[in-house]
Amino acid sequence: MNKNVAITALVSAAVIAIFAGAILSLNTNNANIAPSNNIFTGISTPTITIDCMNLNPSANLTGCDLHGNNLFNKDLHSANLSHANLAGANLTETNLAGANLSYIDLRGVIFQAANLTDTNFTGANVSSVIFIATELTSVNFSHANLSHATFTFSSLHFTNLSYADLSHAQLILAHLSHANLTNANLSHANLFGARLGSVNLAGADLSDANLNGCTGYDNCTDTPVWTSPIQ
Repeated sequence: MNKNVAITALVSAAVIAIFAGAILSLNTNNANIAPSNNIFTGISTPTITIDCMNLNPSANLTGCDLHGNNLFNKDLHSANLSHANLAGANLTETNLAGANLSYIDLRGVIFQAANLTDTNFTGANVSSVIFIATELTSVNFSHANLSHATFTFSSLHFTNLSYADLSHAQLILAHLSHANLTNANLSHANLFGARLGSVNLAGADLSDANLNGCTGYDNCTDTPVWTSPIQ
């Protein structure tokens, strides 16, 4: 009887060892497969490689640190620069039309004659940025930090500036017709000579803003001395 029990126990131990080995082998194989394919859900999860030196149209530059880089005359239209750092970069004559610049850091950047048509700046940090004679038609600046930014002679018509912080911004002779400034902060902003026809200023804060010489808004005063070169 004891002999039979011993044999049974020995067989059971062997079966358990074989079964454990099979599970270990299965787990090892799954570990190799998991990064590219989930065998339980069937959902493929390919690895995305971001090349921060790929400074070309439609490039994926998400999260790249490009601060201080010289991007003069670069063509980056439709590129994805979301969450990237371009603080202090040279973006003179850079083509960023249709690019995604949401939540990007652009502090201290100078945009001179750059193409930013249809660019997305949602939630971006654009404080103290200088836009000189820059095309900003239909750009999305919603919830962006534009405090102390300069937009001299720039075109912002049909631009979305809702909930943007434009406090202390320089908007001298800027073209803002049909822009959306709903709930924007324009306190202490300089709107001298700005064109404000058909602008939506519902809920906007214009406390201590300079409205001398602007047109298209009831509170504008005087007559603009110059005319913006961008029509």
